[in-house]
Amino acid sequence: KMQAPASTGNEEIIYAYNNPAFYSLTEGTNTAKTTVGNSTRVSLSDAQQLEVIKKIGEDTPDVVKDNSFGFYLYEMDETKDPDNTEKVPFAYQDYELYKTEDGGATWNREDGTYGTDGDGYLKLKANEKAVFTAIPDASRIHVEEEESPYWDQTINDTKTAVKGTRTITFTNNYRRVLYAQKK
Repeated sequence: KMQAPASTGNEEIIYAYNNPAFYSLTEGTNTAKTTVGNSTRVSLSDAQQLEVIKKIGEDTPDVVKDNSFGFYLYEMDETKDPDNTEKVPFAYQDYELYKTEDGGATWNREDGTYGTDGDGYLKLKANEKAVFTAIPDASRIHVEEEESPYWDQTINDTKTAVKGTRTITFTNNYRRVLYAQKK
């Protein structure tokens, strides 16, 4: 019987892996075959929290301040083949939505039920925050914002070890685009 060590909350995340494999040899033909089973990964850390925050620059025109910004959340699946990872959507995950009016000094929780769709997609407006709680390992979650030619993007990804909170802040500055057409 295996027993996990006690967690103090300050140590790095520790993983245990189990990947069963079976070897067989057919008599007479001397055909050898190895069958690899599904990998299992067990985290020995406390549940963590992921915060995705959306901000925009101060010089943003009023006309676009209320725009929504789309985000895709996913994990990289390495269990099938470590050399060939694939994106697995962080789909149908509940989150709490918070809004701020003072630049992030005070966050107010919004009533309602919020969640990512089947593609791990969610939308946030400026000064909104999505908080995912009780995630086994927040560092495995990747967050990508939909690109737009009208916005320059800056990403700040921080992790607080004591609380186990990972905060990813996306700040966009409006980029004025001028189109010219030759006749």
